Amino acid sequence: MLVPGSNLLAMALGVIGSQTIMLYRATGRTQNAKGDWVTTFASAFPVEGSWQPVDSRKYAELGLDLKRTYFNFYASEQIEGVGRGRGADQCRRDGRIYEVVGDTPWRNVDGWQAAIFVDIGPDV
Repeated sequence: MLVPGSNLLAMALGVIGSQTIMLYRATGRTQNAKGDWVTTFASAFPVEGSWQPVDSRKYAELGLDLKRTYFNFYASEQIEGVGRGRGADQCRRDGRIYEVVGDTPWRNVDGWQAAIFVDIGPDV
């Protein structure tokens, strides 16, 4: 029987394999030359987890925009959405940039979490 703290994700990734993203942690916000507030990021680092598309039939239930593309990423690394005084974390994967629009922090109980990323465009 599995109990909280057993990190089911680590066990599953051992069987199904994992994908790697380059995670950019949001560090704060600053004003650019035009006076707009923009998010600042730490240097990227690789994070392994399970990258899965969100079923488009769930978009309305989750309050997501039907014109965009979303992915769930399950990982043991802490990944955060928008917070007070900071923007959301971002990642780069397969030539695209994604931003966190929601997270479920189960890390304290099971050692992993789920984050929903939205595709925000090509990695230029």
